[in-house]
Amino acid sequence: MTVRLPLLGMLCISLALPALVGLITADDSVRHSSPGRLLNTTVSAGPLVVPTEAPKIQLRRKPVDSASDHQILALIRQLSAAGDEESLFRLRSLLADRESPQGLRLAGLLLAEPDPALRRTGIDLLAGQSLLEPEVHRRVITLLDQEHDPALLQHLLTSLDAPIGLYGRDTEMSARLHKLLEHANNEVRAQALLQMLQWDDYPTLEGYLYSTLNDPSPEVRLSAATVASLIDTRSTTLKNALLTLRDNPRESRDMHASVLAALHNMDTSEADPSDNLPNL
Repeated sequence: MTVRLPLLGMLCISLALPALVGLITADDSVRHSSPGRLLNTTVSAGPLVVPTEAPKIQLRRKPVDSASDHQILALIRQLSAAGDEESLFRLRSLLADRESPQGLRLAGLLLAEPDPALRRTGIDLLAGQSLLEPEVHRRVITLLDQEHDPALLQHLLTSLDAPIGLYGRDTEMSARLHKLLEHANNEVRAQALLQMLQWDDYPTLEGYLYSTLNDPSPEVRLSAATVASLIDTRSTTLKNALLTLRDNPRESRDMHASVLAALHNMDTSEADPSDNLPNL
C-alpha cells in the first residue's frame, strides 16, 4: 500500500495539532523536491517506526509543555539542519504562546548555541514575546549589548516590535540603539536608526539625523533620509543636509525619493515630491 504523507510525514501521525502537519520527515528513504514541500514515501501496512532522532511530541493547541524542552530542541535542530524555514516558522508560532514560559526558556537555550542558525531561531522566539514583560526586556537589552555577530544583531533589530506604552519612555532601549549607531557594520547602523523610530520621540531623533545623513555608508544615509521623511522637523541644519543629498547625482534613486519627501514635509520651496527624479 502506498501512502503519500506531507512533511513531518510519519511523525505527524502522533501529533495532535494540525498546524504542525508537514514539519519533519522520519525516514531516510523519503524523497522530496524542495525543503518544506510535500514528500513522497512508501510506507508498509505494518507498524509505524519513528527513529530516536525524531522524538514523538504530543502537541496540543495550548502551550507545548507536554513536550519537553529537550524534545523540542531536537526538533528545532533537525529542521534547522534541513533548512526548513517554513516548518520552523510554524513551530515558532506555536511556541509564541505568551501564557507559557516555554518559548522564553527555549529562546535562552538556543541563544547559548554556537550555531548561528539556531541562535537566529532563538532571536525569533525572543522577539515573539512581549517586551512589556521584564524578563523578555532584560534579555533583549543583554543581547543588544553582547551579540557580536552583525548578521544576528541586524536580524534582532529588524524583529523588535515596540509596545506603544514604551514609546519615548524606554531609556534603556534608546541608549542601546544610540550606541549601535557607532557600530562598525553599516547594516547594523542603518537598522538601529530605523528601529529608533519606534522608541525615540521626534526631538531625540532629530538630534541624531545630521550625523547619520553624513554617514559614509549609503545604507545609513538612506535610513536617515527615510526617518527624516517620517518625522515632523523644521531644522534648518537638517534641511541643508537634505538639500546637499538632493543635489548629489551620485546618490541612489531611492535616496533622492526619500530626500524629496523629507524636504516636502519640511515645507521647503526648493523641492517638491512631484518633481522628476534625476536620471541615474
